Amino acid sequence: MCDPATLARDIYLFEELGYKLQEAVPVDMFPRTTHVESVVLLTKVHN
Repeated sequence: MCDPATLARDIYLFEELGYKLQEAVPVDMFPRTTHVESVVLLTKVHN
């Protein structure tokens, strides 16, 4: 994701579909810049 607000929006949408955020990790794929990517782990919640 390029924008934390977009990531938050998308996570909310997935939670509405029955997924749960388990973990979020920042990844520095662009050294010597201020840009950081995010990797998230979502799992399907079984009812």
